[in-house]
Amino acid sequence: MRIVEPSSARQRGGHHDAEAEIIGTTTTYQGREFGFLRNCEVKIIAIFKGAARPDYDPDDGFAVATTDDEFERLGGIGPDDRAEVQPWIEFSCT
Repeated sequence: MRIVEPSSARQRGGHHDAEAEIIGTTTTYQGREFGFLRNCEVKIIAIFKGAARPDYDPDDGFAVATTDDEFERLGGIGPDDRAEVQPWIEFSCT
């Protein structure tokens, strides 16, 4: 699992569009942290609030959203948050 920058397509003025489903959505990775994922399909697993802040300490208490309800309660996504994603390949068996 990788924690990456949220896609700019998922941000609207620094915050998430409340109508959109986020957790479990597949999207194209556009971040800079993991070049090997660039332009690859990924599935959003979780959002880590404040994980991009310079003073972020994962051993301190921090908020993680793993459902869209939690995501909305935490105020959506902002510039200091990170999205955890998995590379996503869909197979079609016929």
